[in-house]
Amino acid sequence: THLTDIAGREGITVDDGALGLIATHAGGSVRDAMSLLEQVAALGGGSVEPEAVSRALGLADPDAFGRLADAVHQRDAAAALRLTAELSARGADLRRFIGDALGYFRGVFLAQYSPNLEEVVDDSGDVIAEWRAKATLLSAPETLRVVDELGDALVELRQGREERLVVELAMIRLTRPETSEDVGALRDRIDRLESQVRALQQRPAAPVAARATAPATEQSAVAPDAPFVPSRSADEPAAAGSASAGQASVSAPSPTEKEGTATESAPVSQPVAHEADEAEPVVVMADVIAAWPVIVAGIRDVAGPRRHALVKEASPAQVVGTTLRLAVPTHLPFHLEQMAADEELQAAMERLVAEQLSTPLSVVFVGADGHPEAVPDPPLGESDDDLADLESAVVDEGDGPDPADLVIDLLGGEVVTD
Repeated sequence: THLTDIAGREGITVDDGALGLIATHAGGSVRDAMSLLEQVAALGGGSVEPEAVSRALGLADPDAFGRLADAVHQRDAAAALRLTAELSARGADLRRFIGDALGYFRGVFLAQYSPNLEEVVDDSGDVIAEWRAKATLLSAPETLRVVDELGDALVELRQGREERLVVELAMIRLTRPETSEDVGALRDRIDRLESQVRALQQRPAAPVAARATAPATEQSAVAPDAPFVPSRSADEPAAAGSASAGQASVSAPSPTEKEGTATESAPVSQPVAHEADEAEPVVVMADVIAAWPVIVAGIRDVAGPRRHALVKEASPAQVVGTTLRLAVPTHLPFHLEQMAADEELQAAMERLVAEQLSTPLSVVFVGADGHPEAVPDPPLGESDDDLADLESAVVDEGDGPDPADLVIDLLGGEVVTD
């Protein structure tokens, strides 16, 4: 209010949000607030806007903290690193950004526990409303972990560590808690796993055995004299389907042939039944998709973190007979080559598939372009721990793939020269 009165007397056009920033960063000093108001007004030609105050103070944009909260919630390390790069390019004070972010998440934490937040803090209604919005997005343990991580980063910055590196490492720890071994990060990972387990338990799913026997039941209802034509799955090319139908029609005997050459027609029908076995899946895709997160998570335990990082890029594409096809995006040829040549990985995958689906299936890896109807990643995904996989792969498996290739594939990077 005092700054507004001064601005009115001096003929300065002001924005309430800009004056709020000035008052906050003056730290209770009226003289410092007036000095800053004069500087920003001189730079802005008699106008004081939030952007001008941010530039004068080296502050981050007001929406930077909301972007960081969204990145933490979505486990999006790339978004957090992009935010750091933008702030650095604009000349923002990274140490002040960490300090302001600490205050922002403190407000979010208070919003999760204080219904009378307006009586506890002195911030504006807009700021409090944003805190409350993010308080519903993040869990209380997750918010507390963020506050602890930012506090540790601020201590390191005050000790004179390299600012950009400290902030980038803090962004990685905030968005990828699996890279940190502290109690808060472990608690956060456990909370997310428990939420996923509860979600899986609440999903209605028919027994696998009942679904697998459904095609056989439908086939038994067909009239015994009708020629048998194997059904073509939606993912198979039309040419293959027409060939199957043609072969079935050739092998189906006419009424005259059934009377005179009953013994000769029996061997001809055998290839048709065999082809039906190839075309009709023994497991439906809905069961595969439901079990896929558990299968991928199990790979880490039975095959190691390096293979787990590779398998996470694949997704169920098609079940043909007793074969499960897993699609790998075409922009990851390194992953496809490694998985297709890894017999131990294939054996581990088939063992986990048999355990989860109660049906043995052979597993093959194919390129995604060959199967445009490939199913996307299941909605209940695992925690994003690619960086932990990379670190463990370098430490545990020295004979594995080049970590640089993994980084290029996982993060979509490219090699450039100076």
